[in-house]
Amino acid sequence: MVWEEMWSKSRNRPYYFNPETGESKWDLDPHMTMMMMKTDKDERENSSIHCHHILIKHVNSRRPSSRLCQVITRPEEEAYASCCQLIGQINGFDDFKRLAFELSDCSSGSNHGDLGWFSRGKMQPAFEQAAFRLQPGEMTKEPVKSDSGYHLIWRVA
Repeated sequence: MVWEEMWSKSRNRPYYFNPETGESKWDLDPHMTMMMMKTDKDERENSSIHCHHILIKHVNSRRPSSRLCQVITRPEEEAYASCCQLIGQINGFDDFKRLAFELSDCSSGSNHGDLGWFSRGKMQPAFEQAAFRLQPGEMTKEPVKSDSGYHLIWRVA
């Protein structure tokens, strides 16, 4: 029996669905966790994930403009330092979403950094690698550099 992690749009949280029985549950018990771990590794790696992020752009970013500033003049070192400072201000997902709304240079910031669901090959390589390494409910421990700038990533599901 295999359980798949799904996302509830109405409750904005993950739930678990068994396609064989049609049963769904909000939380996993240890037995269900063991069954999910038996899922084929390739299937897990090719599945979609759901992330939020905070992007801090700098003057060398691919597009040095944002929803917050028409022309970004921030040096790259300052963007990295800003991301590092944000890590210390995040004590949970609510803090992350608030800071994304207030500070992210990405247009997704207006939606609390929500990138929605994406699969491999859809994001810049460094971002994708970092996001897929995270477990649901986990945030990157350090800024992730991409052509767009520096990111903090929170994997939701």
